[in-house]
Amino acid sequence: MSEALHPLQLGSFKAWLTQHGWESVSRGQVGELFSFDVAGSSEITTSDDPGTRVGIPDDLGSDPEITAGVIERIARAMRREVSSIRHFVASPLRDQVELHLKGERLKAGAVPLDVAAEALKNSRRLFSSSGTSALAPGWTVARRYRREAQDLAKETELGHTKDGSFVFPFYVPLNRDRVATLFDVSETKIEPFERRTTRTLATGLQTARSLVERDVEGLSDEELNIASSVGLTKELCSSLHLMLTSEVIDEVQVNFEWSPAFGATNSLPTEIVIPRSERRQLKKLKRRLSQSEPVVSKVYSGTIRSIGHVDDDIGLYSITLDTSYKQEAAQLEVLLSKQQHDMAWPWYTDRATVVVQGTAARSLGQLRMDRPDRIEAWTDALF
Repeated sequence: MSEALHPLQLGSFKAWLTQHGWESVSRGQVGELFSFDVAGSSEITTSDDPGTRVGIPDDLGSDPEITAGVIERIARAMRREVSSIRHFVASPLRDQVELHLKGERLKAGAVPLDVAAEALKNSRRLFSSSGTSALAPGWTVARRYRREAQDLAKETELGHTKDGSFVFPFYVPLNRDRVATLFDVSETKIEPFERRTTRTLATGLQTARSLVERDVEGLSDEELNIASSVGLTKELCSSLHLMLTSEVIDEVQVNFEWSPAFGATNSLPTEIVIPRSERRQLKKLKRRLSQSEPVVSKVYSGTIRSIGHVDDDIGLYSITLDTSYKQEAAQLEVLLSKQQHDMAWPWYTDRATVVVQGTAARSLGQLRMDRPDRIEAWTDALF
């Protein structure tokens, strides 16, 4: 690396280490010493292994040789590929999405070229459709692909596949706009469009996985509206269906490794497995989403930007949701009862995806909803 990391980026990298079993044990004049938590890790490592302690200089990145040594020690302790750790050091503001093609016949060490090409083509389609859905939710994207989503799909990087496996690692940059990194740690960390895209991709995939286990034909329009608000689209179902077409593929697994730069990510999926046996159900779900969307009360989803009280005397509270309105990013103020406010507080601290249903209107230039018909956090159990 030719220049030192920005201090806030270094903080994000240290937060990532902490999330993955490392602990800060001491602080010196030139840096911080971290120890790998062997007991709390599933990795096979001995406690007397010198690789389990690593010093992180405050100017990490300024000296390529020192940086390379730090990366190698971290990778050795965690039993990870050096290249995967290097990505987090070089640019901690990334989300990593790994697409695994899995099947008994792949153990021979080869995959048909058209299968690999189909996986890459549809991976790009997943990013494009999810980015569009993040701004303009709907049952189908059709010809409404957003330029921002297509640009992000182009700029997402493909890393090296792991030896002996068909794993395609994608790195989604979260700091394409350098200004987005210049926040104070005490401030609310507003998610950039890139994180909204990966969040929408993850919740959309997990929602599809949940719905294919049910009677797809029996799903109500309201359920499909809620599902589409968190990223489910006809295009997402179609991409999964195409990836599972070949008989050599038994299942597709998608893993997410979230950057800690924009707050808690515990509410988001980290592993989603779609078996080939669900292809027929995916096709049915795709067909349902191809139908005309009904006119119903609007569903909005997003993370909570702020939470507070409007009037203590009458027990009126509110949240402000980062969402979309008329195919554009928007903020929606939702008025809540005290019970709803208490319920929403952990959603705010956990940075959970929240779903609200009701009628929103513009009031004094702001989008506002009085007493939602429905409000809950996105989880697998939502469906």
